[in-house]
Amino acid sequence: MQELAPVLITGGSGLIGSAITEALTHDRIPVRWYSRQKLQPSSGVQVFAWNPANGSADAAALTGVETIIHLAGAGIADERWSPARKALIVNSRVQAADTMFELLRTHPHQVKTIVAASAVGYYGDRGEQLVDEAAAPGRGFLSDSCVAWERALSRFSELGIRIVILRVGFVLSRQGGALPVMRKPVDWLLGAPLGSGKQYISWIDLDDLVGLFRFAMNHHQLLGTYNAVAPAPVTNRQLVSTIGKVLHRPVWPIPVPGFLLQLVLGEKAVLVTGGQRVSADKIQRAGYHFHFPALDASLRHQLL
Repeated sequence: MQELAPVLITGGSGLIGSAITEALTHDRIPVRWYSRQKLQPSSGVQVFAWNPANGSADAAALTGVETIIHLAGAGIADERWSPARKALIVNSRVQAADTMFELLRTHPHQVKTIVAASAVGYYGDRGEQLVDEAAAPGRGFLSDSCVAWERALSRFSELGIRIVILRVGFVLSRQGGALPVMRKPVDWLLGAPLGSGKQYISWIDLDDLVGLFRFAMNHHQLLGTYNAVAPAPVTNRQLVSTIGKVLHRPVWPIPVPGFLLQLVLGEKAVLVTGGQRVSADKIQRAGYHFHFPALDASLRHQLL
């Protein structure tokens, strides 16, 4: 039996990276992580040192690798957006891409494909407008950040490497991210829409997101940018209401005012008060079939 080529993942210990790692190792695909920390992941994973802040990386991680999944970067929602935090959010991603680029430019390797994460924040707050991959970037910190990340990622094509960028939406997962945070007030009978409640949320089930990364890895006709969102975006009010329905909890009809969210979260409040209505048509035309195209089914899968 031919040994499968290892897959190298940056940001492997995060929510998305851990889920991709689990799926790959389940299929007996060897996984390697680049990490700044000394981690002890599950069996089937090798960890190699790198530090994008100073441009260092252990080139031994590249041996035999044909695919890199690039997820590295400081958490967008983890802390308030101080000037230092905003700089870290951008620089951690740009430096990671630049470090990987220089590594591949200066060392022998067999890498053919890089699948990398961006975000639907690229589009900015677009109201009810349905946007696809051809839309211009929006305005504001998130949009500007995504533009910088994608610019850094696009350089890999100069090395003859196929680059696929997935603009990731609101990830639904019981294991982390925003869904467990949104569940708590609903469990406590305090659930309510946030801000106007009319802002769109382009969501995706974590299982489908893993599926999209693997689809992009294995389908070599894919090239460029694709939205990693389910086909049916919903408003914030619809999301909160459906969480309540799935958990059999009532939800208050009066939304939490935007100014209160601004007081609590600062500039980061735009993550919940703004929104994007994003199209999944391009990835569906490429042949991906969603396991959870409907919100109700995804929430039942993740919450029950």
